[in-house]
Amino acid sequence: MRSTPRDLGAVATVLATAVAVAVLAAFLWLRIWQPSEGATIPTESWDWDATGAVVVPVGTGTPFQPGDRVVAIAGRSLEDWADATFAGERDPSAITDPLPMVAIRDGTPVAIQAPLGAFPVATVLAGSWALVAFTLAQLSLASWLLVRRPTNPAVRILFVGSVANLASAIPWQLGLAPSDLVRGWPAVLPFTMTGPLDLVFWSSLLHLILIYPTRSRILVGRAWLPVAVYGLPIAALLIGALALRTLTSSTLVWIGEWVSLQAWVVLGVLAVSLAGLVVSLRRLPEALLRGLRPVVIALIAAAAGAIVLVIGPLALTGSAIAPRGVLALLALPIPVTLAIAVTRDRMFERDQLLRSRERLVTAREDERRRLRRRLHDGIGPTLAAMTIQLDVATGQIGTDPTAAAATLGRLKQDTQDVLAEIRGIARELRPPALDDLGLVGALRQRADELASGPATRIDISIDVDGDLPQLPAAVEVAAYRIATEAMLNAVQHGSATRCLVRLQAAGPLLVEIEDDGAGMAAGRPTGVGTSAMRERAGELGGTLDIGPRDGGGTRVLATLPWQA
Repeated sequence: MRSTPRDLGAVATVLATAVAVAVLAAFLWLRIWQPSEGATIPTESWDWDATGAVVVPVGTGTPFQPGDRVVAIAGRSLEDWADATFAGERDPSAITDPLPMVAIRDGTPVAIQAPLGAFPVATVLAGSWALVAFTLAQLSLASWLLVRRPTNPAVRILFVGSVANLASAIPWQLGLAPSDLVRGWPAVLPFTMTGPLDLVFWSSLLHLILIYPTRSRILVGRAWLPVAVYGLPIAALLIGALALRTLTSSTLVWIGEWVSLQAWVVLGVLAVSLAGLVVSLRRLPEALLRGLRPVVIALIAAAAGAIVLVIGPLALTGSAIAPRGVLALLALPIPVTLAIAVTRDRMFERDQLLRSRERLVTAREDERRRLRRRLHDGIGPTLAAMTIQLDVATGQIGTDPTAAAATLGRLKQDTQDVLAEIRGIARELRPPALDDLGLVGALRQRADELASGPATRIDISIDVDGDLPQLPAAVEVAAYRIATEAMLNAVQHGSATRCLVRLQAAGPLLVEIEDDGAGMAAGRPTGVGTSAMRERAGELGGTLDIGPRDGGGTRVLATLPWQA
C-alpha cells in the first residue's frame, strides 16, 4: 500500500487488518490444532445459566445430544473453570482423552466420556456456506478495489470492515467449546475479541455512509468524529460488560449476557447508520443515486432482516429467530450489486467519454481557431508593426536621437502589451497556479484572493477528503474552473458569509461547493458562468447539479469521471 509516514489512514488500515488477521488466525489454530470434545456452544442460541451452558454436537461419533447442558468438566464445575479463566488461571493438564464431563439431559445428570478429536471446521463452515460466501465475496471485492485505489479512504474503510467481518463471523459461527474454559484465557481471548471486531464491521458501514459518495457536512471541523464512530460502540460494549459483571454473581450468567449486550450495541450503530443513509440519499444528485440504488436496496433489505431475524431477537431474548446463514443470504446481494455498480459505472463513464469525444474535438478546433485569430489578427500585426518601428528607430538614432527615444518608448509599451496578451492566452489555456501549487493549492490561493477583497465579508474554506490522486490535466482544469466560478458567484451574487469547497476522489472526482447566501432566485435565467460550468463538466462526461442548500444558500455538485 503506497503511503507516507503521515498517512494516518494507511496506518489505521494496517493496524486494524493486523489485529483482525491475528484474532482469526489464533482462533483457527485453536480449532484446527487443538483436540475437541465434539460439542460447541452455539452463538445463535447462547443459553447459559449459573450451572452451565447448552451445547450442540458437532462431527461424528460424539456422545452429546442436542440440548445437553454441560455443567462440569474433569471433576470441576463449569462455573469454577469460568472463574479460573477470568482470574488468569489455567490447568492444561486437565485436558485428557477422553475428557470426563457431566451434562444435564432431560433434567438428569449424565456422565460423559468425550473422546477428543479434530474439530470439523470444514463441515461446520460448509453448513454455513451462505455466511462464508458473503464474507469472502465482500473481502474479495474490497481487496480488488484496494489494489486499484490504495489511497482512497472509502476503499480503505470497506476493506477494514470486510476483514473485521470475516475475523468475527467465522469464530462466532464455529462457536465456543466448553473445554475452552479449561484451556483458559489463551483459548477464550480470541473469541472475546470477535465482539469488538464485529462492531468495527458495523461502524465501518456508518463511516462509509458519512464519506461516500459525498462527504457529510457533519465531518467538517470534527477530525475526532471518525475515531468516535469506531471508539464509542467498542467503549459501550466494554463499559456494558463491566457493568454487567458487577450486577451478576455468576461468571457463567455474565458470559450468557455477552450476546445480548453485543446485539444492543449493534442495534444502536445500525439505527444511526440507517438515519445517516436517509440523510445522505436526500443529498445525492439523481445521477449518482441511480447507480447506487441497487446497492441501497440490498443494504436496507439486509439491515431489516438483521434487525428482525437475528440482532433484534438476540438483544431481547438471547436467541436468534433464524440462523446467520439466512442473514448472509439477505446480505449476499450487497457485494454483488456493489461490484456490478462499480463495473457498470466505470463502463458508463467510458461510454460517456466516448460519446463526448466528438464534442471535445469540436470544442478543441473552435479553441484553436480562436487562438489563431488572436495570434494572427492581434499579436501578429502588432509584432510586424514593432519590426517597422525598430527600423525607424535605427535610422533615427544618428539623425534625431530624441525622436529615436520616443519611438523606442512606444516600442517598450507595445512589447508590454504583447506580453500581457500572451500571458492572458496562457492563463486561458491553463491557470499557472495549477502547475505551481496543484489543484488544492490553486483553489486555496483563489479563495484567499476572493475573501480578501476590500468589500468582501466571506469566509471560504477548502476541504479535501483524503489525498487526491494524480488527476488528468483536463479534470484539474475543469474542477478549478467550476469551483472558482461557484466561489465567485457566492461572493458577487449570493451575498454569502461562508463558502465551503469539498473535493473527493472516491470513484469520480466530486467537487461540491456550498454557501449560505441568498440562493438562486426562482425563474432567473442561466448565466454565462453557470453554462460554462455545465459545459466543462459535460465535456468530461460528467454532470453538474445546482440547487438550494439545506438551511439556505446554494449547493453546486460537479461529478467529473476520470481514469488513472
